[in-house]
Amino acid sequence: MKSFIKKHKKIIIILTAVFLVLFSAYCFFQNNFLVTSSYTVSDEEIPEGFDGFTLAQVSDFHNTHSKILQKDILSELERIKPDIILLTGDYIDCRKTDIPLAVSYAEKLIKIAPVYFSTGNHEAYTEDFPVLERELLSLGVNVLRNSSSEIEKNGEKIYIMGLDDPTMEECEDKYAAVRETIDNAPYDDSVYTVTLSHRPELFSVYCEKGLDLVLSGHAHGGQFRIPFIGGLYIPTEGLFPKYTEGLHKENGTHMVISRGIGASIFPIRLNNRPELVTVTLESE
Repeated sequence: MKSFIKKHKKIIIILTAVFLVLFSAYCFFQNNFLVTSSYTVSDEEIPEGFDGFTLAQVSDFHNTHSKILQKDILSELERIKPDIILLTGDYIDCRKTDIPLAVSYAEKLIKIAPVYFSTGNHEAYTEDFPVLERELLSLGVNVLRNSSSEIEKNGEKIYIMGLDDPTMEECEDKYAAVRETIDNAPYDDSVYTVTLSHRPELFSVYCEKGLDLVLSGHAHGGQFRIPFIGGLYIPTEGLFPKYTEGLHKENGTHMVISRGIGASIFPIRLNNRPELVTVTLESE
């Protein structure tokens, strides 16, 4: 074996270098070039006036400093022309919090469409969140913290409701915490409601409470996606988590999970490009 390595040392070095260059290029592409996933949610509870109403979801932005991503998200949103833009948590990152970046980017988003914001665990983990919240409100962003906002169109209405991530308060049981939050949330359950809630693993609670449509993130698509298997790992759920992306439906409740934009604990994403999500409402 040693003689083989010595004899073919130059070839091995060249092949290793080529592999590293190609792998680096692949990682750069995977982490900096956006993909858009589009879903249609059909429900008889959706008012006819909101048929074709388009939601754009930007989740887990994590203060991304990728200029390519920042530009591509804005360009894609301008192309899509959504009715509203939804930020579903972890807009900032507790390890690299950049409030000026978050505020300036939100200012660009709000020029495209009305923006609605809900919290994720990273908003809970940074002491600077009150500053961000104040700045977003001053821009006109709808910051929804266990609260809802009514949208009227063609004489009909829906609600956009935002649930705080359970970590925004001390809690031992996130399932119980979200149950209580939903029970106390100020919304009319006779009106179709789009709920922003960061955690997809709480889908059973959303179904139990009869929520109409939930938009989640948090999972980053499992960070590393394995073909034909799916996401590999989520810190809060372990290996091969159940809910990492896509459209799910159970007992009349729809949930759309975004794979998100940025990364946090693991600095790279593999086979899992940053994702912008659009959801079009369809009245049955």
